[in-house]
Amino acid sequence: RLGWTMALFFGLQSLQAYAIFGWFAEVYRDAGFSAHTAGLLLGVITGVSIPLSFVIPAQAARMSNQAPLMWALMCCYPLGYAGLILAPAGGAWVWAVLCGIGTCTFPLILTLIGLRSSTPAGTAALSGFTQSVGYLIAALGPFGFGVLHDLTGGWTVPLVALGILTVPQLVVGLALFVFYTVRLTQARNEAGAEASRTQRIQHFMLDLFRGGGDEAVGPSDTLRVRTLVDRGRQPARDLDAGAPSRSERVQT
Repeated sequence: RLGWTMALFFGLQSLQAYAIFGWFAEVYRDAGFSAHTAGLLLGVITGVSIPLSFVIPAQAARMSNQAPLMWALMCCYPLGYAGLILAPAGGAWVWAVLCGIGTCTFPLILTLIGLRSSTPAGTAALSGFTQSVGYLIAALGPFGFGVLHDLTGGWTVPLVALGILTVPQLVVGLALFVFYTVRLTQARNEAGAEASRTQRIQHFMLDLFRGGGDEAVGPSDTLRVRTLVDRGRQPARDLDAGAPSRSERVQT
């Protein structure tokens, strides 16, 4: 489930990005901007993401829960789209910055692939599956955006469609943290169960050393039991070599 969730989020974020990179220059041109200014606005979208791509992965790695960061990035998408629909010329530079920040979900998901894997092989497998499936989903973005424009003769419906798609993208992104929390809880429970099992074995071995008696157990006994549990197959008599017997300890 983690792999499919990762792939779906990766595909939705790439769908958004490819639709923006492929069509927003035309959106700006139809809003009344020259080809030069439209190119600059598209350059702002891509340029904003460059410095943030260095900051976001480091910040995400330091956070135990990246959900607030996910919320902050995802909210920029619908704000930028709404601005382009309502005031495409008046606040074009602001909307470009917001859309550029939204595209920074790309470095975030790449960081999460590494954070959600425990081994290099697991990271490679998860990354390969996520990107293979994700890019297939992403291919629908530019195509669908253009089809909606041809059908409606404007950019409002395609922009609304991108805005609507941010909802499942956010839900899937938050699901990643739910899966991670569940897996972390399971790992902690398994570690606790293993520690409890080891402790029971140590108590059992201590009873064997005491011979079922009630005499106190010294630190040397506990150390020998822990060594025996760790070594597993080493006979108890090897550990007892040179140690005083139970009767000798009682006499002492």
